Amino acid sequence: MAFEGNIVGNVEFKTNEYWVYVTDGTKQLKIKIPNMPPLLVIFDKYLNSIIEAKNTYELYLSKESSKLQMQQLSLKVNPINAKVKIDGFDFPLNDGLITTILPVGTHNIYVESKDKCKTEEIILFASFPKHMTIDLNITHEIDVEADINENQNDEVILFNRAKSYLVKGNDIDAERIALKSISLGYEIGYEILRSLFLLGYYDEGPERYREIKSLLDKHIFNDGEGIKNAPPKFA
Repeated sequence: MAFEGNIVGNVEFKTNEYWVYVTDGTKQLKIKIPNMPPLLVIFDKYLNSIIEAKNTYELYLSKESSKLQMQQLSLKVNPINAKVKIDGFDFPLNDGLITTILPVGTHNIYVESKDKCKTEEIILFASFPKHMTIDLNITHEIDVEADINENQNDEVILFNRAKSYLVKGNDIDAERIALKSISLGYEIGYEILRSLFLLGYYDEGPERYREIKSLLDKHIFNDGEGIKNAPPKFA
């Protein structure tokens, strides 16, 4: 077995267990077992807290632990002859497209073509497949804040831009537009947040999940429904 994360020193194997030393505040640990997909252990799911210094934690793995939740990743790459690695493994492109099934959790994507390269860290959620685009020919990132300020009086433009981000898997910028829209008094900001919520964007963070759910519960949507009936992922 191999371990990745905020590891201090060498991993020790003693009889039938591994001793892994990590830094104070560690949130997760990736475990790699031969002939199995990587297993990402998110401590908050088991401890309701991060790892604290000067404490010992025991993690037991069973055969059931290998039955990982899987999800689909659809990746469009430009140029179509670029080299793509996901978690260090080569993935061939089929006319610029990759469609694969990966374990739910964090993954690293590396795309390279000639003198250009880009690295993306993504999170696959169990509740929804992820679709995204990586274009090495784009020489600059969109200035979301500038676009919003220029179009403060046009809710439709903001919504279309957020929808475009969601389709491409750019959830971070979609959320930024949502929060900015709410601060400007635009109803559409809540709709964008609700889409992110239902797509599972907040599933991995209990505190953020509760915060967004509370915000949406207090808001009345045009269909008269909110998030109140969402499954209680976090007590």
